[in-house]
Amino acid sequence: MLPSQAETWGLVVNEAMAAGNFPVVSDSVGCAPDLVRDIGEIFRCGDVPGLAAALGKALTRINDPGRRAQMRQHASRYGLDRTAYGFEQAALAVSKGTPGQSSLATAKEA
Repeated sequence: MLPSQAETWGLVVNEAMAAGNFPVVSDSVGCAPDLVRDIGEIFRCGDVPGLAAALGKALTRINDPGRRAQMRQHASRYGLDRTAYGFEQAALAVSKGTPGQSSLATAKEA
């Protein structure tokens, strides 16, 4: 559970899901729309009854082995290897695949 009022991403949610824990986060946690949506529970920040309802739903789903496997698989799409690959692809896109020359240098020469 991560009921934060402000959290840029919330890496602890990735770690918890990779360990098979059911995520319950506030809508102020950055990973909510990408990582938690359709897998865990998201409640409106500051909504205590909403948090209680989300925890109740989590308790009914937590022992479902299929749900745990789904969480682990979904969380794996946001792992370190995928992050590194994304950075690599972004760097190649910026450099247009030309080692040692960025698109900024190319634009200045034009």
